[in-house]
Amino acid sequence: MKDQLKGFRDALEKKVEELRRSQEELEASRNKYAFLYDFAPVGYFSLDRGGLIKTVNRTGSEMMGKKAEALMGQRFANLIWTRIGCCSASSSTRSLLVAARKPAG
Repeated sequence: MKDQLKGFRDALEKKVEELRRSQEELEASRNKYAFLYDFAPVGYFSLDRGGLIKTVNRTGSEMMGKKAEALMGQRFANLIWTRIGCCSASSSTRSLLVAARKPAG
């Protein structure tokens, strides 16, 4: 019985170590892609179904001249209309590509 419990404990400890390693690998991968997203040379905006900004990277917030926190919850189409004078999207639009240059400097 004691040997059987030791075997279960050893197997459990091995599984815990495997899970810990997997979690560390996932965190490293997430951090890598979060860095790539945030510091990309293009603006990325994630929108909800209503066109409200849920997330924006640094370049996107710089392009709009506002802090990311100030952009959250704003209607993306209104920002584009104000910024470049045009925008049209229907409720069925799933993605929108807006070409704009990052300000020099």
